[in-house]
Amino acid sequence: MSTPIFEARPVHTSCSLSRKSNPVKQMQPERQLLVLNEYLDATLREIRESPHLRKVLDPLRLDKEPIRFQNGHIHDVRIGGLLSLHRQGNVSLLANEGILLAELAVTNLSVSFQYQYTLVSQLKFEGRFDGSLEKLSATLHIRLAEHTSQLLLFEVVDVGRCRVHKFTGASRALNWAIRRALQFTINSNRDRIRRKVESVLRPVIEDELRKVSLEKIIANILH
Repeated sequence: MSTPIFEARPVHTSCSLSRKSNPVKQMQPERQLLVLNEYLDATLREIRESPHLRKVLDPLRLDKEPIRFQNGHIHDVRIGGLLSLHRQGNVSLLANEGILLAELAVTNLSVSFQYQYTLVSQLKFEGRFDGSLEKLSATLHIRLAEHTSQLLLFEVVDVGRCRVHKFTGASRALNWAIRRALQFTINSNRDRIRRKVESVLRPVIEDELRKVSLEKIIANILH
């Protein structure tokens, strides 16, 4: 089983990868940490600065199918703020594998959707819900290589609870009940949000890794 090497500890490895395929393993720990942190940060910057990805991710739309609950449904669910995804803490390196491990996070994601709610057959409401998700966190594993690194794992491990900020479409008398039902519905579907974010971001990160040169980052830091 591989042993994680963190921050300032030296990397001793019997890895079968060549020095050329894993160019950071012979570095001093302090420089290795600088290089790997910057490598991941540069990849995330590429995502944030891409006009195409801004359209896809800001906001991210969930599936077109409505999410149904007992008295109605919600639809056109949009998650905003994913472009603020950032590295949480320092990366680490698996000594025997040449694999970068990292945690990513973003807080206060926006969430909005349209809703329809039927109290009785002749009493129907529809409107808009605006709120926020407390947080989203993810785990990332990358096999390092000089030219093109490989994404081994991207997993969204946690989506925080939803809070309401603005709510329209209901009378004052029924505002509280409908609001509570809608908040319960979106919180009950956080796993659906998690899967959607994961499925969209995984190929995005994989593609951006091909554009960021680890070799160039090493050269910039060492010279």
